[in-house]
Amino acid sequence: MKRYLVLIFIVLFGAFFSVAYAEKLNKDESEKCAPFFKVYVEDGILYLNPLRTSVSVQIINEWGAIVYEEFISVDQPQLYMIPVDHLPCGSYTVLIVGEQGNYQFDFYF
Repeated sequence: MKRYLVLIFIVLFGAFFSVAYAEKLNKDESEKCAPFFKVYVEDGILYLNPLRTSVSVQIINEWGAIVYEEFISVDQPQLYMIPVDHLPCGSYTVLIVGEQGNYQFDFYF
């Protein structure tokens, strides 16, 4: 009987901890300060502010190798698409390095 109680306690504690930790991660995400040049994603679109800047866009695979890199001069609003159809499924990091700051986010496909 004690084994079952301990097991139930562990399961309940694990469920509570995972929910509490997920809420903390969401809170920490909202409290992060923005980089010097503003970068934000809205409806799947990446916005850079100020516009007059040059950026390097890199895609880095899960082993740290750069699988895509391009330098872009952003002087007006523009649509920019990164070809990813040649990449195998896995975890990747997009790194945007600008003259006035850096921005990084992860994605998986």
